[in-house]
Amino acid sequence: MATYIPKSYLAPHRCVRRQQYFVRAGSDFLPAPHSVLAGMFGCQPQPIVYHGWITEPAKLVSASGPEPSVESRFGFSIRSRGPGIARDLYVSVYLTMPEGPSTVQTSASDLDSWTVVGAFDILTTAVSKDQVKLAPEGICSHSSSS
Repeated sequence: MATYIPKSYLAPHRCVRRQQYFVRAGSDFLPAPHSVLAGMFGCQPQPIVYHGWITEPAKLVSASGPEPSVESRFGFSIRSRGPGIARDLYVSVYLTMPEGPSTVQTSASDLDSWTVVGAFDILTTAVSKDQVKLAPEGICSHSSSS
């Protein structure tokens, strides 16, 4: 038995009896996995992106004088777990300081990959440049100090 299915703008078409899609592979029709079917119709796999923090132990820089000085460094990482490639990555960091004579300074370590903007040393945003792409299971990081 053969069935003719003409070109249609209502695709994809599904087999009613088995409730699955088929694709032509040479002279055969094989069941199509969802990812193949989605790719054929412009639905690319999406990345699952999440962040992480990296910190170093605080260091006592100066113990003398009326105001001891402590330095701490931290960084952030962005990771991808999904099957798609992640683009247009960004992070916003809002730092609040305890009351007293505390200060904060931020610095960027990778200005080739990120555009970094700071406001009053408490809000820092970083947006990845267009050439940056994060592969599935990939990680990119950025360090700062306070």
